[in-house]
Amino acid sequence: MIVVGSVNVDRVLRCPTLPRPGETVLTTTTNVGYGGKGGNQAAAAARLGADTWLIAAVGADADGAAAVSDLRGCGVHVEGVYTVPDAVTGQATVLVDDRGENAIVVAPGANRSLTFGHVSAALRALALDATDVVLVSAEVGERCVEAAARLCAEVRAQMVYNLAPARPLGAWDSTAPVVLVVNEVEAAQVAGARDPEEAIGWLQRRLVPTVVTRGARGALIVTPDGVWTVPAASAHVVDTTGAGDAFCGALAADLASGADLLAALHTAVAAAAVAVSAPGARGALARRKDLTS
Repeated sequence: MIVVGSVNVDRVLRCPTLPRPGETVLTTTTNVGYGGKGGNQAAAAARLGADTWLIAAVGADADGAAAVSDLRGCGVHVEGVYTVPDAVTGQATVLVDDRGENAIVVAPGANRSLTFGHVSAALRALALDATDVVLVSAEVGERCVEAAARLCAEVRAQMVYNLAPARPLGAWDSTAPVVLVVNEVEAAQVAGARDPEEAIGWLQRRLVPTVVTRGARGALIVTPDGVWTVPAASAHVVDTTGAGDAFCGALAADLASGADLLAALHTAVAAAAVAVSAPGARGALARRKDLTS
């Protein structure tokens, strides 16, 4: 499988509560790790045993070199990670409270330099075909997503589009075999809906099957033919940072192995439950044995 996405260095600040507007809070601990939706999703898929390539961009700086080295150590093929001269590697500041909830601010840096041409060339170099799954998130530019969609449409490869952060769907969205993945807030934003229930109705009227994640309430598959629910797995929540990325990586990895969408959703829900059990976006990525024990 192939992931198209962002690579960041994460500065994680743990604090008793997340600050409200105008409020100052003091941290209890700080640490540095590696993140970005693309990097996290690729690492999660590789940890589950999927043969995983990443297409992304980093800066020509020490952070970029370290991030790529970390991904290589996770078992991710990094030949498609471009080094952008005169750019800094993406940065994320992550606030995590005592309940494990988080708030994240991202400075995209080199991620903004990934282009339609980069993505097209990398996918063609990998000889993309109908047996492949391509996982893309909205942390890269819309033209990068469009490039992946066009190549998937050409060869009928499966595309999984994690529409996070939320933005309007492009006109190309149903030209390839696409599965959308959003959380409840993103579903409402994409649909222009007042609440998740209204958003689900809007999603059902589209031709694209959609997975809606619901945190402690599990996840849904929404299609024109109905809605299927998978309950959440039991979890000891330490830090929810990266749980959605672990979910997406596991979902795509299972689809790449030949699983159907419902079976892949069960795997993804279980992987997300493991992911929240330790600090950091990649602190507790699941292995296959973790999902069956």
